[in-house]
Amino acid sequence: MRVRPVLRALGRARLPAEDRQVLRALIRQAIRTPLDDGDPPPPLCASVQRAYSRLSADGQRSFLTLLAEHLDVDDQAVVGAASMLVMSHTDDARIQAHDAMRHALTPLHESVFHAISRQPGGLPFLISLRSDVLKALAEGRRRSGGLLDGRQMLSSSTMVEQGAASTTELPPSRLYSERTTHLTSLNASLIRLLSNVFDKGNLDLMHITWNGSPAAVLDKLIRNERVHAMKGWDDLRARLGHRRHVFALCHPRMPLEPLVFVQVALCDRIPNRLVDVMPHRHDLVETELRIGEQGEDEKTSFSVANPNTNESTPCVAVFYSISAPFDGLRGVPLGRELLGRVLGQLQRNEPSLTAFVTLSPVPGFSRWLRERWEQRAESLMGGSKWTEEGSQCGTAKRPNYHEGNEDERREQQLLDSLESALHNAQLPFDALFTTTLLKTVADSITTAPVPPRGQCLKTEPPHDKEKSSTSYSIAPWSLGQGPNIESLSSTRGPMVGDPAGIELRGWLMVIVVHYLLRTHGRARDPVANFHLRNGAQLAHIHWGANCANYALAQSSGIMVSYQYEPTALLANRKEYLETGRVRASPEVVRMLDGAHLSGRQ
Repeated sequence: MRVRPVLRALGRARLPAEDRQVLRALIRQAIRTPLDDGDPPPPLCASVQRAYSRLSADGQRSFLTLLAEHLDVDDQAVVGAASMLVMSHTDDARIQAHDAMRHALTPLHESVFHAISRQPGGLPFLISLRSDVLKALAEGRRRSGGLLDGRQMLSSSTMVEQGAASTTELPPSRLYSERTTHLTSLNASLIRLLSNVFDKGNLDLMHITWNGSPAAVLDKLIRNERVHAMKGWDDLRARLGHRRHVFALCHPRMPLEPLVFVQVALCDRIPNRLVDVMPHRHDLVETELRIGEQGEDEKTSFSVANPNTNESTPCVAVFYSISAPFDGLRGVPLGRELLGRVLGQLQRNEPSLTAFVTLSPVPGFSRWLRERWEQRAESLMGGSKWTEEGSQCGTAKRPNYHEGNEDERREQQLLDSLESALHNAQLPFDALFTTTLLKTVADSITTAPVPPRGQCLKTEPPHDKEKSSTSYSIAPWSLGQGPNIESLSSTRGPMVGDPAGIELRGWLMVIVVHYLLRTHGRARDPVANFHLRNGAQLAHIHWGANCANYALAQSSGIMVSYQYEPTALLANRKEYLETGRVRASPEVVRMLDGAHLSGRQ
């Protein structure tokens, strides 16, 4: 370790006296402790963990900076190894030079991390450490105003403070870039180490049950559920009940820590509402009853929709929640490994299953739609702030659809159609993300096909490129026409309710499909990207699937199903990673093919 630069940096850091004392003591111990075969010995690793836990938030950020900047690659050693390689004239000399180069290019902090990972409690510490690094990088990106290349991960913290003169000589973006270049290397070292430690060969699949799993594991499920928060032990017990399963991946050195876990419901059809797989959650049922105006009829409807009201053989496995509690393991492909193992186990243990689908949220939709809506408003009003009243009165000038590329023109026409539908329904834009929307269209909820009892829905695997293609063509827009309602409903049943509400519902679902299908190398929605990278295809769109307030705020209560066809996963994954193309079922593609766009030039 280059001691003097470290001490000078520590002296410039604006830290509480206690933090400074802790770091100085750690540095003195590191100086006096001989390496153990090139690695820090266990006592020093333990001291690093204890010291870090004692630091304040600012002290931890400064520690990360010291670690990143002064225990990184030794450039002089790299130059020396390169000189050895240039001067090598024999095979033995070249092999020695290659070894010296590999050693020189390995950051010293990587050796520290490897040594810590072998100590008791070392893995949880490194996971927590990487979580702090990611927070630092995200904060640095925010502080720099997002001016740097996204590949240059910026530091999140007020790292080691430099003198006033140096801070005034550089613009903020460059200042944070120079402070955090080494922090990026620190993050890369951590993700390499964690990916190796948590490689699929080192992981165990755990089937969690109410009676057979330790209470500590069950408690962690309650505390770490990220998708549909658990409301205590009764909620957990219901999720582990009849035809319900929870699977998790664990590491032998963290046996009571589910690294990622998935909740599965076995059904006799593809569900189209969250209460279909969580009927015990009375708060979800009560929300639907409040929104609808059918009284007792709604209760009857719910009873019929419950996929497990009889003992028919289940034929659909529904993955309705997958949670990864540890932010520090972001980037380690645990979710894909878990789903792959669970698919295999369910196929072996439940031979009646013929379909594997998700019931997934669309968490990024409302934010994306709001951004597009505001951008459109500024464009319509010549840069001035757009108002709901101006839109509803139809006073704004429409954009020129001959400008921009085809995707942009389609998107603008979809937003025009949504504006027209909002005007007809006499609703403001913000109503799209409240219960007001569902009350307006309470009678026009789309349902997935419901076969006769004892029969299972057969879904078409995405082998036919023509039928599964997402390179759709939207029919020419015509003023005042809504979407083809039949193309939005897989029931082919009668559509009842307020026509304006049905039109609004239709356009909103079309826009959701557009949001999910139109990619530029990567899906815009994080949940969609996760499942598509796994090789799934977009199979169904479900209106009013989750009426809870958080779901309305995220995606107007809309949920989607991604289908995992075991024989097509590898091909779909390869196509998505190479081209960004989204595989979708014919039902989903028809929703866009049947859309007639409204607008005025």
